[in-house]
Amino acid sequence: MGKNTDIGELKVPAALRPVVAEIVGITDAVCLALLDEEYADLARRAAAKLARKRPSPLLGGRRATWAAGIVYALGQVNFLFDPESELCLTADQLSEAFGLAKSTMGSKAKQVRDLLRISPFSPEFQRAELAEQNPLVWMIQVDGFIVDARRVPLDIQLEAHRRGLIPYVPAFGPDGEAAPEESPLAEAAGAMTPEMADLLQRSSELKRQLVGFTRSQRFSRQLDEVVAESTGGTVTDDAEHINVVDHFILQRPLADGRTVVEVFVAEHPELTETDRQMLLGWREVVEGVFEIRDQAKDAIIAINLADELTYRIRANAGPGALAPMRPGTWIAARVVPIGDDWLLSGITRLCGPSGRAEMLRLAAEQTSSRSCR
Repeated sequence: MGKNTDIGELKVPAALRPVVAEIVGITDAVCLALLDEEYADLARRAAAKLARKRPSPLLGGRRATWAAGIVYALGQVNFLFDPESELCLTADQLSEAFGLAKSTMGSKAKQVRDLLRISPFSPEFQRAELAEQNPLVWMIQVDGFIVDARRVPLDIQLEAHRRGLIPYVPAFGPDGEAAPEESPLAEAAGAMTPEMADLLQRSSELKRQLVGFTRSQRFSRQLDEVVAESTGGTVTDDAEHINVVDHFILQRPLADGRTVVEVFVAEHPELTETDRQMLLGWREVVEGVFEIRDQAKDAIIAINLADELTYRIRANAGPGALAPMRPGTWIAARVVPIGDDWLLSGITRLCGPSGRAEMLRLAAEQTSSRSCR
């Protein structure tokens, strides 16, 4: 999130600027004294958004009450009052700082939450640290598919952020800057070469073309049949649906024995040989549960529990896509070859260290299912 955002940058109506200036003067004072700059910035954005409503609710009520309600609402959705949080206050401490009764502050906070539709999963008003840990705030719809915004091309990330769908542009990081320097792992494993960077960028373009090709009327009947067969006719999990489609594109034989990706390659003679090799290589999908052992800016090192092999895995949406996949976490994922490495394909399910038992069970189920085929 940006720091110390100026009121002029927040498009506050001219008539409301004195009101907003007074409110954010109070929120700034409390946030910078007891919390941090990120809370101060979120409070400014919330006040500006309330000012843009017609009519603006800020025209009624005391400025201090609005300031307290805004910060309290932000604290509620960012777990400020959870003793386990690194940054923690009590409601009593906050009400004392604003010089208001706790009940008054709580009542105004509810009004703020209702007006701005703030919830624990609201990306617009969630602190960056929480947003990174919450995969739900990154789910957006692209061409009819629910996808993780951290794994889409930069232009889509920028547009999603412009529309307020995600808290920040993943490729630029929470501070709007380039990702930090690579960890020692990147040097040991080999930093990304220009050739790999080109492959990742091209893979994103080709995957979008491939999905569009698959969603044409030509394949609609077969795709509907596969989805119905895999989901029992009722789609309840968007991630599962996306992975079923990904399997259909790369691995499911059509009536003539070819896969959709093979048809795509055959009907696009303009593709370079490198493009053709990469696309056809995607038929060799490795699907399983992986334990993340190490992480670099542009890659993760993971062990597949099924074959016990080590995979260096990349994403074609920049390092932000891999940020939550820290050592000690687990992913249920589909990966495909890209150069000498592997590329995430479809939707990846991330689980923290506490989910070890569940992931081991899932890995056992996948291994058993394969052995029975």
